[in-house]
Amino acid sequence: TILLLALLLVLGVGLYQGKVTKAFQASSASIAAVDRKVPVPDQMAVLGFAPLDDLNDPDRVQLLEAIANKYESIASEATHAPAAEALIKAGDVWQRLESSDKAQSAYAAAIVAFDEGIYGYTAKNALANARLSAGDAAGAAELYREISTTEQGYLGERGHADLSAALEAAGQTQESIDSWRSFGTRYPDSLLADDATAALKRLGSANAATPAGE
Repeated sequence: TILLLALLLVLGVGLYQGKVTKAFQASSASIAAVDRKVPVPDQMAVLGFAPLDDLNDPDRVQLLEAIANKYESIASEATHAPAAEALIKAGDVWQRLESSDKAQSAYAAAIVAFDEGIYGYTAKNALANARLSAGDAAGAAELYREISTTEQGYLGERGHADLSAALEAAGQTQESIDSWRSFGTRYPDSLLADDATAALKRLGSANAATPAGE
């Protein structure tokens, strides 16, 4: 009897895992199908010399809105990583449409859907960037602070630098100085050391960090 129960349990777990795998594959396929419809910006736009999209073109706007809505529709039927991926991509398209509120909502929903690994980092960083672009530097700083303390390596380093810059943008000068000083201590050999030095000089700190190698 015990052996039979064990076999049934193994079978049940296997069936469940198979169902989850198929659901993930279906969601990934749906996302990929939408990806292929996203307009690719021209080279000048990629380099920052032109807008990604002509928002005076109603056809372009309608296409982007349909794509963003489709990503969100896929997310509503998915879970975990596929849901987060679809929501992040929806947020990116809303950003192209300069619909900051919708973009932030999508990124926030992605964090709720799957706050782990690269998806969690990407959603938080995208939400922070969107907040900063919308003028909410203090709100952005909250997320950059979380990234700087939870991520390792370059992601944590970049998050710490972004936190320091966001604090300055929020008008929190002393907090920005303290953060940049902490950055210099925590990452003495960082490639971003010159950014820290420039920021501390700009902010009037008497103890500006010295870039690595000098």
